[in-house]
Order: sequence, then C-alpha cells, then structure tokens
Amino acid sequence: MNYDFSLQELLKLIVPLKELENSNLDRLDREIGIYYLVVNLYSNLDLLKHLAMSGAKTQPLITLGRMIIDNYSILFLLSSYSTKEEQNLRYYLYLLDSISVRSESVKSFHEGIEHQLTLQHRNEKESLINHDKRIITKLKAKIVSENLQNITSQNDIAKYNWKFQSVISAKNKSYYNWYELYNIAKIPKPFSETIQKHFSAFVHGLGMVIIYEQKNKAMEESVMSLLMIVQFLTAQIIVNEYSELTKNVILDKEFKLNMHEGWNNWK
Repeated sequence: MNYDFSLQELLKLIVPLKELENSNLDRLDREIGIYYLVVNLYSNLDLLKHLAMSGAKTQPLITLGRMIIDNYSILFLLSSYSTKEEQNLRYYLYLLDSISVRSESVKSFHEGIEHQLTLQHRNEKESLINHDKRIITKLKAKIVSENLQNITSQNDIAKYNWKFQSVISAKNKSYYNWYELYNIAKIPKPFSETIQKHFSAFVHGLGMVIIYEQKNKAMEESVMSLLMIVQFLTAQIIVNEYSELTKNVILDKEFKLNMHEGWNNWK
C-alpha cells in the first residue's frame, strides 16, 4: 500500500460526510466542527502528496508534515479522548481561544495604523469585533447550559485552555504539551520526540535546513510513512464519529487492517 492509495481510501469515508454541510448544524456544534477539521486535514495530506510529486525540497514537506500531525492530534483530542462531555467542553474552549485571539489581534493591528484607516475599514473592524463578541457570549452560554463548567478548573475555562489536563489523569501542570498530545493521539512513541524537536528545526528554519541536503529522499519517505499512519487513524476517527453516514462505505481490506492495527496496537 502506498500513500496515494491510502489517501483515496480515506476520501471514500469523507465523501458521504458532505451531507453534514446541508444540515441544521453550525460550526459551534462539535459534530460539524469535527467534519471541517477532517476536511482540512485531508486537503493538507493531498497537498503534501502533490508537493512531493512536484519535486519540492525537504523543508516545505517536513514543515507541512509537522502541521498535519499537529492538526491530527487536535482532531483526536476533540473527537476521541476521554468522555463526550469533556470533548464538547474542549471544542467550545478551542473555538473561544481562536476567536478571542482573532479579536485581540484585529484590535491591536488597527490601533497601530489608526491614522491610515478609512471609515469603511473602521466599520469592518467594529463589525468583526462585535460578531466575535456575540459568538464568545454564545459559546460561554453553551458551556453553562450543557453543565460543562465543572469538568475542569474555572481558571482553565477563563483562559480558554482547551488542552487542559483530564481530571482522569490530572498532573501538576494544567495543560498537555504537544509531545503528550501526540501520545494521546496514538502516534507511536518513537516518533513523538522526533516530531516535536527534529521537525521543528525545519519549521523554524534552524541550522538543520543547512545540514540536510535540500532534497533528502530518506527523510521525505519517513514523513510520508508517518502520515500514512495519520491517514489510518483519521479514518478510524471518521468511522467512530460518523458510523451511520459511513456504514455503506466499502474499504480495501489492507487499509481496514491498518486502521484497526493503528487504533488498537500503536502506542
């Protein structure tokens, strides 16, 4: 089995999910949010395939690969870790974190160029900030109405800490780091430290981009192999999360075997 074939199998599971776009759900609901995370993940996996086929250098492939692994780890945390109640709370905090950062960034940026803004720009800024305020209020109300506010500490909720340590395995610190998120997400442990440290050197443009050849075939093959594991695990998340929508999908036997093997045995 190769990267392209496994990607085609993954797409089989994504196609029937498109009907979610015509449902009454909005992106504040975890069910539709998980779908969009899956779609984005597939898009980036496909982009990496095309980069590799076009002869791209090693750095952009590894940089995109690291982003994909991080995105997958978030998908797993929000869809497959701990209880459904905790998953819902994490999802709401995940959105709150992003929306609040956007509002603060927009406000700060426009304050720096206030003298250059037209009336239209000022109105657009206020419209966006007011929109985000309404969404923040709505998400906070959902946390209370679904009785999720006591799952973690009030400090975690106030700081929109969606990576909070699960009560089930609480430790001294209040959030999971990326290394821990990889392990939670069933990424094989031997890969976790390499992803966190070695791949980061390429992301940040450190000396590793000089030490390695511009086109390092062995490194690229390792990344592609790891991302095939991500494809198998993502497929299992889809089947678990959307069993009714995917019940008629016929998958390749070897692909299904890799899904089950990864989900049950990779640690």
